[in-house]
Amino acid sequence: MTVVSYLYSPICSPEGNKEEEEEEGWALRVGGVNDPAPCPGLRFPPEQKSKPHIIFKMFLTKSLIGGIINVVSNIDPSQFRPSNPPPPRRPLNSEANENDEEKQFRRVFQQLAGDDMEVSPVELKDILNRIISRHANLKTDGFSIESCRSMVAVMDNDSTGKLGFHEFKYLWNNIKRWQNIYLSHDADRSGKIGSRELPQAFKAAGFPLNEDLFKMIIRRYSDENGDMDFDNFIGCLVRLDAMCRAFKTLDKDNSGTIDLDIKEWLQLTMYS
Repeated sequence: MTVVSYLYSPICSPEGNKEEEEEEGWALRVGGVNDPAPCPGLRFPPEQKSKPHIIFKMFLTKSLIGGIINVVSNIDPSQFRPSNPPPPRRPLNSEANENDEEKQFRRVFQQLAGDDMEVSPVELKDILNRIISRHANLKTDGFSIESCRSMVAVMDNDSTGKLGFHEFKYLWNNIKRWQNIYLSHDADRSGKIGSRELPQAFKAAGFPLNEDLFKMIIRRYSDENGDMDFDNFIGCLVRLDAMCRAFKTLDKDNSGTIDLDIKEWLQLTMYS
């Protein structure tokens, strides 16, 4: 069984027409435990109750999930090119092969990170907003604390809730690379990337998006005109890169599917 198998199948309910259930019902299947049905009217078939490790079905309707099923089912994971995993945490010591720029970056980090030599989401927000305020060609409302929490979470290899030097350097290098892509695809020099420019910008970052997934990202990260400013562009790419990287790590046989139990699923989705 795949990690998350969205199955278009009839689901039992106390009332209602079976044909309507088959037309409207979606089942989310993940590894679970033998608990009562998660919502009223949802029952397991008798043959499943006798199994020690059952599949629990959570009833979802098409309107509830907003068409995400159709979007996900048409994606080929092999087309994405996420960045390499963040490096493991190492002591904050100068390394022999560092060039002058890297040594300068280390000194700056030591000044920014404070006594604990780690960057918290609040500190990351302050750092990023101070830097982008100097770039008049980047249209932005500023990085929010929630966006910075998400960035820390997806880069936080050891789950400390903060970024060490190498984790921060990895994030910073990605932001610089994506900033160059952002500026090169801002064709009208408005400081934002318009909806017509965005597909090529994401493709340049390693993420060619199908039309449905692109529309979903636009609804989530763009303004009412379909334009995306700098902080939303970076926030979207950090998350997209991390999710694709996690998927490729878990897809050990390159089958295009992964297998997770409920604990792993929640860890992956809730701390990101």
